[in-house]
Amino acid sequence: KLNIALPALSFIAIGFLAGVILERVIFARLKEIVEKNKWEGGNIIIGSMHGMVLLWCIIAGADASLYNLPLSNTLFTFFQKSLIVVTILTVTIAVARIAIGFINIYSRGSEGIIPSISISSNILKLCIYIIGLMVVLQTLGISIAPILTALGVGGLAVALALKDTLANLFAGLHILLSKQGKPGDYIK
Repeated sequence: KLNIALPALSFIAIGFLAGVILERVIFARLKEIVEKNKWEGGNIIIGSMHGMVLLWCIIAGADASLYNLPLSNTLFTFFQKSLIVVTILTVTIAVARIAIGFINIYSRGSEGIIPSISISSNILKLCIYIIGLMVVLQTLGISIAPILTALGVGGLAVALALKDTLANLFAGLHILLSKQGKPGDYIK
């Protein structure tokens, strides 16, 4: 049994080593280049990928090891879909980190809209996570069309019930994001 598991474990070990090399050597060099260019976006992208690249390399090694194990079709499919789900979730987390980082850069460069940033970042994070969850469900073979239909009908019902409240919320977001109002202004 060790002869069967050895090639599989070696692929996972190779993935781990590749991830460590990418994290320690290549990302360190990229971080130096980004710091020389003084672009804050590069720091956000590299910071968001910290730890993820190692995980993705391990997932790639685990996926390669699946082909070297004598698994039944059911187990092979289960493990492969599990790896795909973990990959999609980690990519979703990385994209959310990058998006929130860029919103924070925008908030530092803009005066007077600081209160809206937490709302904007939370809404954006929620949207990214919902999209990631929908991709996971679709990957698992669960049809998302009924879910989207139910969300559409539910959203319409909530929009009609909270028409005035939502109008005020979006008007406030528009005022904050358009930078027309400053702290201390009176808005009617």
